[in-house]
Order: sequence, then structure tokens, then C-alpha cells
Amino acid sequence: ITPSVSGNMATAEIDAPAMDQAVESVLNAAWESGTAPVLEVIVSGEDAAGVAIRLPVSSLDALGKHESASLTVISDAAQVVLDSAAITAVAQQAANGQLTLAVTPADPSDLNDKQQAAAGEASVFELRLHSGGEEISHFGQGRAVVSLPHTLPDGQDGSGVIVYYLDEEGGLFPRPSSYDSATKQVRFSTGRFSKYLVGYDEHLPFTDVPETHWAAEEIAWAYVREQDGYSNGIAHYIE
Repeated sequence: ITPSVSGNMATAEIDAPAMDQAVESVLNAAWESGTAPVLEVIVSGEDAAGVAIRLPVSSLDALGKHESASLTVISDAAQVVLDSAAITAVAQQAANGQLTLAVTPADPSDLNDKQQAAAGEASVFELRLHSGGEEISHFGQGRAVVSLPHTLPDGQDGSGVIVYYLDEEGGLFPRPSSYDSATKQVRFSTGRFSKYLVGYDEHLPFTDVPETHWAAEEIAWAYVREQDGYSNGIAHYIE
């Protein structure tokens, strides 16, 4: 998809007939090959810092009914992967027939005083899903895997990069994270969209706890709390 660009924001839209055709194609291909249906939406050709894409809810609902399905939105600003449970949860919460997925760098003016104090000079990103003027913040039992651009400052190692959920009180909650030095992206998983801060901890990583481990989130949370002194002890492409 070729987006329209205004300032640093790239905006794109897929109409229902095109999305329905893509979903049908990927489901048929997956059935024939015995693989998971993976729908990739590529917003190409621009270097915008933020991206917003509008998607038809009915098509997402059809895709999410298949347990192993996933939706991937790829752009210069971010990559977002929703699993089937997340797709279904989002479609069920949509207020009308269309929803918008957006990822943007947060301006300091977008943060309250407590959030600004917690963020300092760190990069903060805002992830949003909304439909009919209503925010969709959680994915039920589903998960999203998000990749954000991040260039390592001199002297830092990629193994120390970690993403935190930033709440309204300025609280920082670690997410299972990993850094790819080749793509200069940090990847993390989450069950909700909100504000996220890209931070650094030189004592990371947990080399023996993959981010897919069932307790990865709890282990990361416990570790960071201890460091802070709280405890002692077949794909179809749309372009």
C-alpha cells in the first residue's frame, strides 16, 4: 500500500473488497499447504516516523476465526503482529465497521508530568487501536509483537535494550524484549496498546528465558523490581 503523508505521519487504508480478497487468498493457500495463514500488510515507500492504517473489521473477524492466523502490519515506523486471539478480540470491540491501528513517537507534550519525569530523555511511542471514536486497548487472551526503530547510543549493547509499558502514574513495567542490531529495531510482546518507553539496563539479558516462555513477562518484571530495590531475593502480501 502506498500511503499519503502529512508531516511525519503516513496514513493508509484498505477497503473491504481488497481485504476480503486477501483474507480469502491467504486462507486458501494455508489450507492447501497445511501452514498457518499469515496476512502481511506492507505500507511502503515512505520514511515517516508514524503510521496509521485503517482496516475493515469484517475481514479481520474472518481471519481471526482461524486459530493459527496472524496479521502483520509492516512500515518504516513500526512492525506489528497480532495473533488470532488478538485479531478476534479487536474485531469484537470495534464500534463500527472500520478500525485504525496507529504507531507514533510520543511528543513530550503528549505525556503528563509523571510520565515526563519517568521518561527523561528516553524514546516513548504511543500505540493505538480505535474504532468509531472508541479506544481499543486490550487484546483479551491475545498478544501483539511490536518492533520499533531504535539506534543504540555509543557504549550500549543491544542485549540491554528493554521496552517498558508507561502508565499514567509514571510507572514503568518491563516487557519481554529483544534488540536486532542488523535492523536497528527493538521487539517486544504485549497484551495491550498504550505508551511504551525504550530503555536500557546493562545487566540484561536473561539468556536462558526466551520471550516465548510462559513466564517471561513475570520474570522480567521481578528482575527489574529487584534491580530497583523493591525485592530481595504461507504469507499473502498487500502492498
